[in-house]
Amino acid sequence: MTSPRTRGGATSFESRTFLPTTVSVGDASEVAVTCDDNLLDEFVVDVIDGALVLRQADPLVSLDTRVDCSADVELPTLEGVINGASGPMTLAGDFGDLREVRVSGSGALSSTGTLDGLGGADIATITVSGSGSLGTEGFVVNEVDLTLSASGHAVLTATTLATITVSGSGSATVHGDPAICDIDDSGGSGSAECVQ
Repeated sequence: MTSPRTRGGATSFESRTFLPTTVSVGDASEVAVTCDDNLLDEFVVDVIDGALVLRQADPLVSLDTRVDCSADVELPTLEGVINGASGPMTLAGDFGDLREVRVSGSGALSSTGTLDGLGGADIATITVSGSGSLGTEGFVVNEVDLTLSASGHAVLTATTLATITVSGSGSATVHGDPAICDIDDSGGSGSAECVQ
């Protein structure tokens, strides 16, 4: 069963669940959770500091699902996205306003649409502070400030400038052969590279 929940006033999205989640541009700020009928109330949608947050009501309770559960999220504008748990997240569509991306859990974050320079941002901020991954050359930015502070991995494209800091055991590959590639991997055992 699917349970849609509409909340206004959000310009970013954060997942704190195990649910595979698809985020797209739409007319309203809405989260539709598909799961077992008896488990739908276990998922809560709040707006916290301008972020639409999908979370499990009690994160310490293990949920035994009988069907494939998922979440579909629509926002009129998306300036930031956080995958803070174990579920995979896919950005589907064109995101012209996206400026900040964070992976702080063990889940993966990928895109199927065009991020178009993360909104043509002068500098996009991308942080991988968990064991998850940010993985696609489709994350295209002009300039990026990329930080890896755990065991996660990141793959993206930067056209002008890439500033990469690795303080954990993770790895980063920046495609696009940016004119300036500044790497500091002295704080951990991880690695980073800029390639064509």
